[in-house]
Amino acid sequence: GIGLSGASPSGALEINSDTGYSELQGVSNRAEIIDFSISPITPNAFRLIEVRGDYVYITMDRGFVIYDVSDIDGGGPLEEGRIEDGQNANFNSLAGSLGLELDGDYAYISSTQDSALTIIDVSNPSNPTFISKLQDGVNGFNFLQGCYKCEVAGGLLYVTGHGDGAITIVDVSNPATPQLRSVILDGVNGI
Repeated sequence: GIGLSGASPSGALEINSDTGYSELQGVSNRAEIIDFSISPITPNAFRLIEVRGDYVYITMDRGFVIYDVSDIDGGGPLEEGRIEDGQNANFNSLAGSLGLELDGDYAYISSTQDSALTIIDVSNPSNPTFISKLQDGVNGFNFLQGCYKCEVAGGLLYVTGHGDGAITIVDVSNPATPQLRSVILDGVNGI
């Protein structure tokens, strides 16, 4: 496989070059799975990782995958759910998935290449479900060019538009109907 080195001295996260699927190898303590570095030339490489309970959530260059690591010693990690860019009409804006934020039952994934942010219900990890999407230039979201990083706090989503020099603030108290609240632009109003 193509290796991805990690902070864990006892294991590694790898992509199997034959199948293209990710594999978690030799990790004895899932608490050690914290920070992974990747090679930029790896196809559909892992980008970001978040750990919550018995699940590891990972963005890839063109998608998102969820692993169950509850039986790390017995059967190893099991892939629970996977979403690939273009797998259906809802999941068509995940190219360059570089931002990942988990909040409650939702994963927020930003896509630099598609200038979009997709909100996914992950309450059932084996069936991640599309909830909504913010797209640059659609429904008043005009500063998401190069959508890069995202954070959620207090029912508000903060997402950077790297290409616009902007931070868009969105009310996601109801993730199915995100509402634009404000935009912070570089070079405007003394910023």
